[in-house]
Amino acid sequence: MAKKSISLFNTFKNKITILDKIRKKQENLYDKNLVVRRDIEEVYSALYIDSLVFLEALIEDLFIGILSGQIISRYSNVKPKIQIKNSKLAREIVYGSGNYFDWFPYNKTEKIAKIYLRNGNPFTSLDKNEKNDLEKCFIIRNAIAHKSYYSINKFNKDILAGLILNPRDKKPNAFLRKQFSQNPNTNYYQQYIIKILKIAQKLC
Repeated sequence: MAKKSISLFNTFKNKITILDKIRKKQENLYDKNLVVRRDIEEVYSALYIDSLVFLEALIEDLFIGILSGQIISRYSNVKPKIQIKNSKLAREIVYGSGNYFDWFPYNKTEKIAKIYLRNGNPFTSLDKNEKNDLEKCFIIRNAIAHKSYYSINKFNKDILAGLILNPRDKKPNAFLRKQFSQNPNTNYYQQYIIKILKIAQKLC
């Protein structure tokens, strides 16, 4: 039986909520001097990468689900150009000769959506600011995961530009824990997670 697309978002949101519980638990341990700053910054890195892995999985499940008829979108304008009544076959078609499909950078998702879905919906519904937010999310991810000259340089240029930070907080993992706002009291990790959740909800 086909599921509603919003169910994918609810599952995604639950996973993100679990990650945030882990984050809060680590912050409590830090406040009690049971973990050092280096350790909690590494936790932030791991949680952030997990959140983007979950987002990629959501996009793939949503795309394959719509294409195979296993997922019914809440938007009336979301229709496949051709319907493949088998999710395994749909994945094989999308993957082509490989074992996976790179959904990011996001323009790859938009491009393949336009091929298989009418007007590329819902994946073409993101506005310029939302796509820019996604790009920044993955710039941070790449700086954490790859630590290459290119990824760190792009992080410095596109994420840190204009921010006044001490040298340690300019490192990607420390940056995520750095305070973003006092009211409400949030850090950059939380701010980017909020953006990710809003984008996921819009797609679903």
